[in-house]
Amino acid sequence: MRTEDPKEEKVSQVHHKELLKISLAINAELDLKDLLDMIVRSTRELTGCEDASIVLWCPQEAYFKIGASTNIGSTVSHRVRQSGGASRWVVEHGQPVIVSDTRQDPFVANPMIPESGILAYTGVPIKQRGKVRGVLYALYQQVHKASSKELWVMEQAAAIAAVAIHNADLVDSLRDLNAFKSSMMQTMVHDLRNPLTALMGVFDILQLESGKLTPELEKWLPAIRRQTSRMEGLITGILNYEKMSSVEEIERNKFDLNVLARDTASYMEDMAAQKSHGLIIDLSSQSVWVYGNKIILREAIDNLVTNAIKYTPRGGRITIRTRMEDNDCVLEVEDTGPGIAPENHEKIFQQFVRLGTDGQEVGTGLGLSLVKLIIERHAGTITIESSPGEGAVFSLHLPPFEKAIVR
Repeated sequence: MRTEDPKEEKVSQVHHKELLKISLAINAELDLKDLLDMIVRSTRELTGCEDASIVLWCPQEAYFKIGASTNIGSTVSHRVRQSGGASRWVVEHGQPVIVSDTRQDPFVANPMIPESGILAYTGVPIKQRGKVRGVLYALYQQVHKASSKELWVMEQAAAIAAVAIHNADLVDSLRDLNAFKSSMMQTMVHDLRNPLTALMGVFDILQLESGKLTPELEKWLPAIRRQTSRMEGLITGILNYEKMSSVEEIERNKFDLNVLARDTASYMEDMAAQKSHGLIIDLSSQSVWVYGNKIILREAIDNLVTNAIKYTPRGGRITIRTRMEDNDCVLEVEDTGPGIAPENHEKIFQQFVRLGTDGQEVGTGLGLSLVKLIIERHAGTITIESSPGEGAVFSLHLPPFEKAIVR
């Protein structure tokens, strides 16, 4: 039985370590251009070649659309031969190509190869789901025939590159999809808001004529007002949710959650008084420092308190509470309302889900989903404790300032 040369085994171990390091690095990069640059630099380090390049094949348009090179940069995709050359052969056959002397190149070398002083090259296919996505090259300025171990290293590098490129493509696709979705959403909301504004104008005119209208029409006025107000709230909710979900980064500052809770309570006092609710503030004796966007978090808390006031019967009690718990900053909104069945605890955070009972006000179904999104954008969580007839406690858990700044 043949035993591997200790020197070869050592080289193999080094290559395995380098491949692992490269895999971790390039799979963390999601920008395609930067990713391709990283791949060719890594290939040159792995093989010891003078130049490395990569070209990606676009089957829909039948040409090499994008690439990178440690020598000539991204222009390599435009200078590589689109047909008849080694790159196209690798794409069509899915096999590596080894040219040990470009002066006897069976593919009739591209002019840029002698221009760059290249005398040998090895090209391996980059495959995704059995289809060739591109070609990875190691190029040498001396006659050189790649060994089986060098070829293996190239193939492993190409396999790692294939996964990383696929991930980068997915991110690009999601960005494009989100941009399209955002554009369509804004168009839809704009198209809805215009007729709604006209409808509300007509309603205001009808109200001015109150007492002169038929009893039947008078009876419908409150229903019209409720539905137009709900539609206006839905449009506003969609815009807020879309804005929050599309922004890549939010401005953050250090502030005391106690101050935010106190401001919210002060703002909501009149609304609570209209339903004879007791609005109680139970704040932590110590400052509860968080790192976030005060305006956006205020919107989340306002939403919870508004819901509590809306759904709690007259004469109920709303409590806004802050505390530190297991190194989390916690803000709670507790009510004495009708409660929510355990099987609905997850549903209420889904978009457009409304669980109002007969006779109760029913919202747009976007409020709690927006609250959840806001808290998650702050690396936090939202939980609920509730049962039918026992009220509800919504708890916002946020990382303290000391932890949040390192995220």
